Amino acid sequence: MNVLLPQPIEVEAVRRLEEAGHTVVTAPDPTPETVLPLMKNAHAVVLRTGITMTRELIEAADDLRVISRTGGGFDNVDVEAATDNEIIVTSNLGVNSISVCEHVLAMMLSLAKQLPLLDRAVRNDNYSIRYQNLSRDLNGKTIGLLGGMSWESTELYYRWINEE
Repeated sequence: MNVLLPQPIEVEAVRRLEEAGHTVVTAPDPTPETVLPLMKNAHAVVLRTGITMTRELIEAADDLRVISRTGGGFDNVDVEAATDNEIIVTSNLGVNSISVCEHVLAMMLSLAKQLPLLDRAVRNDNYSIRYQNLSRDLNGKTIGLLGGMSWESTELYYRWINEE
């Protein structure tokens, strides 16, 4: 099976595809003009977010069977065109929810503690910034989270940190 990568993916993932007997072709860049001629021989496309899989790209393939999104959505896939051409579209919805959760918590803590501001100040030899008492605690605070699985995971982690 010929697997087309409009953008590079993890080296380990490429290795596994090749060990399974697949031929992996990585586009030099993810522009439609570059990817279009590569679609002709593709049986599968592993799609990141750098390109939209349009009807034109989908119909340029002679024997495309599957478009696999590495992320959680289909916003860059013309699902109707894929369906019209009997192509399966998959995604990894939820696979990175814990990673997203950890990132959200890191950003919340970074903002509460004013880390970007303090980092810049220290890099500019402004050590007196420590007397401005800029950091805030999250403990006991109410936060609002909107979204899906990643937000649910974030809420669980936040409750765990606050022992709620």
